Amino acid sequence: MRACYAALAIGLLLAACGDAAERPEAEGAVVSDSAGVRVITLAGRLADAPLEPVELLRSHGFGEGEYGFTSVDFGTLLPDGTAFVADDGSREVIAVEPHRDFRVVLRNGQGPSEVRRPIGLSAADSTTVWLDDDGNSRLTLLSREGVVRSVSVLGRPDLGGALRLRGVDAKGRLMMSTSSFRSRPQGPWTMQALVHLDPATLTADTTARSRLAQSLPGPTYHPFLPFGWATAAAGRWVTAWGDEPELRWLNDDGTLRQIVRWARVERVAGSADLERFRAWSAADLRRVNPGLGETALAGIVERSMARIELDPARPMPQFRDIIGDDRGNVWLEDYEVGTQPTRGFTIVRAEDGRMKRIEFPTPVQILDIRGSLVLAAMHDELDRQAIGVFRVGGEDEEVQ
Repeated sequence: MRACYAALAIGLLLAACGDAAERPEAEGAVVSDSAGVRVITLAGRLADAPLEPVELLRSHGFGEGEYGFTSVDFGTLLPDGTAFVADDGSREVIAVEPHRDFRVVLRNGQGPSEVRRPIGLSAADSTTVWLDDDGNSRLTLLSREGVVRSVSVLGRPDLGGALRLRGVDAKGRLMMSTSSFRSRPQGPWTMQALVHLDPATLTADTTARSRLAQSLPGPTYHPFLPFGWATAAAGRWVTAWGDEPELRWLNDDGTLRQIVRWARVERVAGSADLERFRAWSAADLRRVNPGLGETALAGIVERSMARIELDPARPMPQFRDIIGDDRGNVWLEDYEVGTQPTRGFTIVRAEDGRMKRIEFPTPVQILDIRGSLVLAAMHDELDRQAIGVFRVGGEDEEVQ
C-alpha cells in the first residue's frame, strides 16, 4: 500500500492503485481512495494558501487585577468560552471566565486538591476538564469549583511520566502519547506510543506507534532536525514527521484513514540560521540561568556551537509542530529556529485538504482550538505573559 502511494505525483492525475477510484476534489488537488485509505494530493505549498483574518477578542494577564502568568504551556477552552490554564511557573491551574474574572482552581502542593507539575489539560465535556499532573502521578477531573475526582497512576510506570495527555475521544477515553525520549536513542528511531486510556479502569490500549525522534550517532549534532508529531483532532489521532509534507489521520483502531500531501519546499540551513540559533541559545540560557555571568554564558554557547555540524543533504523541517482542533482539522506551526512562539500557521482541513494561512498579530503559543476560537499564550514588549482568545476567519457566536 505505502509503495503504491509513494508513486503519486503532486499536481498530476494519479495512476490507479488496485481498484482505487479517482476524482478531482478541488482546484489543484487530486483524491485517490484505495483499500479504505483516502489520499489527497495538493499541488500547492503551505505558503501558497490564502490568508484568513485574525481578531483578538480578549486577553487576560496584562491588566491590573488580572492573574499574573509566568510559564503557560497548557490550556483548554470550554464551549461557553471559559479557559482553563495550567501555569508551570506558579504550579497552579486557573479558570478564566469570558468576562475576564478568574479563579485559582488548584494551588501548588501534594494534597488531594493541589497540583505539582501539570503537563496536560483537555476538555472532557461542557463543564469539566482532565488535568495530567505528572508531579503527583495522577489524572484529575476538574470543574470551576475544583476537583471532581482523581485517578492515581502511582506505581504505573507505563502511565505516570511515560505518557502525556493530548485529548479526549468520543468514548471519554484519554488520548495520551509518549512524553519524552533519550537524546541519543538506541536504534535509528525512537517511536512514540499513541494510547487510549480508560480513566475508570486504567486500561491502556496502544492503538498505534509513530516516529518521534531520529538517532544521530557521534559527538556532533545538527540543530535543525525534524521530529515526529502526534495530535488529537476531534477525538482521532493525526501524525506527522517534520520533514515530510504530509499528514496522516488514523482510525480508532490505529489503522490509516486519510493522508493529505502537498508540495515540498527544499531549504538547507545556512550561516544566517546558525546566527539565529546562536542568539536564541544565549537568550534561552539567560532565561533559565538569570544569575549566570556574561563570560560564562558566552563560553557555554560557544562550546555548544562548536559541536554543530550542518548536513548539506538535510533540508530544514517543513513545519515545527501540529495542533488538532475540534473539527478534525490540523494546524501546522511554521518552522522557526529555536523554540520561541511564532506568528504563522497553516490550517489543513480534514474534509478536503484545503489549506488556509494564519498570521497572528503577535507571536503565540496555541493551547487549544474550538471552532473559530483559538486560546493562546503570548508576551508583551515587557516580556509579561498573558493568554488571549482569538477569532480566526469564521463567525462563531461569541460570549460577550
